[in-house]
Amino acid sequence: MDSAEWDDFGPWIREVRGPDEVPRLFRGAGIEPAGCRLVLKVPRSIDRRNARPEMDLYDHLIAVEEETLAVLGRRDGGYDAVRLPFDHIVAIEDSVCLLDGRLGLHTADGAAVVIPYNGASRAPIQRLAGLLRGSYLPFAPEPLPPAGQPVPYLGGVETGLVTAYHRVLAREPEMRLVSATARRPGLRSSITLSDGREILILHRRDWFGRGGDDYSVVVTVLPRPRISGAEVRPFPRRRGICLVTVQVAAARLRFPVPDGPELDAFLAALSHLGRPPLP
Repeated sequence: MDSAEWDDFGPWIREVRGPDEVPRLFRGAGIEPAGCRLVLKVPRSIDRRNARPEMDLYDHLIAVEEETLAVLGRRDGGYDAVRLPFDHIVAIEDSVCLLDGRLGLHTADGAAVVIPYNGASRAPIQRLAGLLRGSYLPFAPEPLPPAGQPVPYLGGVETGLVTAYHRVLAREPEMRLVSATARRPGLRSSITLSDGREILILHRRDWFGRGGDDYSVVVTVLPRPRISGAEVRPFPRRRGICLVTVQVAAARLRFPVPDGPELDAFLAALSHLGRPPLP
């Protein structure tokens, strides 16, 4: 039995550069690494000591092809395959809480593809997300609305999100701080940035938790020109908080935002239409 896959197995996402590095489960799928911009293999979440040479040790094979993203996922007895044209991807969520990583791809039909991964291996996922962001919206930025308020203040924003914000700016210096929500009773912090082309929202997995979610960081990316609308409603049983539902094709993403300047800035970043009336 060929033990190369087992010999190489660990918790890290690895780039696949040749056909011999494709996990054996996925070798019949027709993925040619030489013809792809990036191919990644995502390992199963099992300890090395529990792995065996005869096991299929990779949960996913992800390939950025010329015009599509191919995602192959292991299941009992085989694998499932999804191929997404780049313009079918309408939002990206990269979420990490310690070692628990999840990449979520929202699609134009309202569905989502979720890829779990080891949070210690985030760099390849960020590279993948960068390639997708460069492909799903291949035109120039739209201008942002003129800034009518001072630059938002980051005081009171949770430290983990401020750290994530500075990391984003180091990679993407063209991003502009749009709004920042300080932590308050009943609502966690969030930070919104935009360069006119995309909107990035940094937040926790649990928007409302009082504790137990002090380590998660979610980066939600919306392609701004493809946003078709936003609905604003008061959040039930949460005074002073509104629920903003952003429509991108058939996908609907929801964000709780405090009523007031933060809401006005968030809606202005979404579009030039201004703030819709509350129902």
